[in-house]
Amino acid sequence: HGTVAKSLLENFDIDEYVGMDISSGQINNAKELGLDKAKFHHSAILDFSTEQKFDLVFTTGVLMHVPTKLVIPSLQKLSSFSNRYVMNMDDGYQPVRTQRLARHCFNHNYEEIYNLSFIVKAYGKNILSTTASIQEMLTEWESNFDGLRYITEFVRNDGRDVADWGEIKKLSDLKVLPPILRPLKMIYAAANYGGHIREMLNAGTAQNNDERDNMLDRDKTRVRPYSFLKSPSSLVGAFDDIILPPESNKVDWEVELALAIGKIAKRIPAEKALEYVAGYMTTNDVTARDAQSRPDWPTLRTDWFTGKSHDTFAPMGPYFVPAEFVGDYRNIQLSLKVNGQIKQNDPAGEMVFSIEEQIEHASSQISLYPGDIISTGTPEGVGHGKGTYLKDGDIVEANAEGLGSQICNVSAEDV
Repeated sequence: HGTVAKSLLENFDIDEYVGMDISSGQINNAKELGLDKAKFHHSAILDFSTEQKFDLVFTTGVLMHVPTKLVIPSLQKLSSFSNRYVMNMDDGYQPVRTQRLARHCFNHNYEEIYNLSFIVKAYGKNILSTTASIQEMLTEWESNFDGLRYITEFVRNDGRDVADWGEIKKLSDLKVLPPILRPLKMIYAAANYGGHIREMLNAGTAQNNDERDNMLDRDKTRVRPYSFLKSPSSLVGAFDDIILPPESNKVDWEVELALAIGKIAKRIPAEKALEYVAGYMTTNDVTARDAQSRPDWPTLRTDWFTGKSHDTFAPMGPYFVPAEFVGDYRNIQLSLKVNGQIKQNDPAGEMVFSIEEQIEHASSQISLYPGDIISTGTPEGVGHGKGTYLKDGDIVEANAEGLGSQICNVSAEDV
């Protein structure tokens, strides 16, 4: 298997590689395949099937919300190799890619989006608890995820023409919504990357040297994660506008890695925390910096509600990628551009407090429920560090590698 796969890989122009999932077992280290010297970087996972000797499937598990249907995004065809699969839900489009993805090979123009309800009826067995929304699927995520995988295999092996599956859509035909429309709560991490802490201090966040020294001290025997709640009403889709409120002249960007909880969690130790993560999403924690500072309340300092929860201040998605297809989240590269200029570009592995530690901390305070969102902090490169902010007409592109890119126009609010 390894020899054949290696030979085939060397003939593809793939610029990302982490490991292979082979039916007889997993190989997660490129060095074991002798590929460490090849031109592979970052993360892609290859699924090599023994039953179909040369069927290389480049796909990933993804859910995305779009009005009126659920979706499993298609796997694009590569060279003479197959595949394509996407399905869609009753209450909104949400791609669910249920195999593995060479991430840069995925292109929206190749997607074929199927109606999930139609596919379930054709399958003939009731293996999903719902086809209404991702959020409802998450209430029984483990069994529903297995069901989605069975359904995807059914579509792949059924043999009928695409046209026989009912109305097929492409992503460009659809209005993309946040993957999880109405989470019970959204928990965000503040000051969770060293570079971001330093740039905010340089911008004058600390009022004296003691405060500055305290912020720079990340001794985990003394310091716990710092979290705040953001209103779910701030959610918008990955291609919606970011609206600038007239009260603020300093609206800023923060690309982040977000996750969704897949089962009830209370007082979960860090070593078990990832068992409670259903999947991951790209997000942008848009922030009104001048609204966060409250000179009328000098002893209370930061106003998280006014600075963070304006309408449209949480673009989310476009995809919800099941955790099984993500691998090590620390390898996910977070990047953001404003008008084509790179502002942020760092790996999630530079977090101060890991996802595991954040879940442990959050679940020690409150119970976490399926569909709850945790956004894990932003790396350096926000506008506040250099005194530059979003303005009417700007275009913001945010990306968490492998989870999909956002493109949001910035518009002033009509008042």
